[in-house]
Amino acid sequence: MSVKEWHPGKIGMLWGVSLIVFLVLLSTFASLGRTTALIIWFVLTTPILILTWQWFSGKERQSITAPVAVPQGVVSATTPLTKTRVSALQRLRTPAPRSEKAGYIAIIVVLALHVVGLGWGLAEGVATGHLGAGGRALLVCTVIVACLVTFALIRRPPWGYYVLFAVLWLVWLGYIWVAATNAAGVESSQAGAMLWWATIDMLFVAYLHRRRWWFGIDVPVSVLEKSPEGGWFVLFVVALICTMLAEALVLAATRL
Repeated sequence: MSVKEWHPGKIGMLWGVSLIVFLVLLSTFASLGRTTALIIWFVLTTPILILTWQWFSGKERQSITAPVAVPQGVVSATTPLTKTRVSALQRLRTPAPRSEKAGYIAIIVVLALHVVGLGWGLAEGVATGHLGAGGRALLVCTVIVACLVTFALIRRPPWGYYVLFAVLWLVWLGYIWVAATNAAGVESSQAGAMLWWATIDMLFVAYLHRRRWWFGIDVPVSVLEKSPEGGWFVLFVVALICTMLAEALVLAATRL
């Protein structure tokens, strides 16, 4: 049975187990600090989040009767342009048109800046001797991730969608972590900037979800020539609220 056919109870069970693991990690790593526990939990939660998003995508496709999945890479002629306004959920369900590439280009630029910046910092740390074996291992992992992301962005295989999703998710967590643990406090301008960047990153995740047919996942019969109007503000508000709640969770966990 595929993930898309799972009962909602299985998804709830996974997140219940994740919560138990989170509590166990907090108690286990009490002597080493909450930071280690949160980092481990974030990494372990990434596969669960991907499975949840895959399940959500399957349920979403089943709820739409007009589009029917066709073989990978096959998309029919675009449908006529409509001027109807849609809700946030309907916008999230609408495949992103091929002509609208601004969001995809923005994702490429953001990921490139993060990977290059991280790789440059690690390489400089290794060269100056400030980083040991752990730093070298992290540098190698960064290079591998950079290669996977580049291949996923250019060739767009089905697994590339989940690679990009996981990387954007980790970038979102990184922004939240920096905002919550900022030395100047959560009310500082630096923490505020990280909060806004995390919100924008979550919007990138939503756009990537709409663009998943480019990777051969849930390929629709037709794609609109232009995205429908409406829904953006609500998506932004939801992304902002989720980001603020995640920051509050990290802040509370680090201060226990």
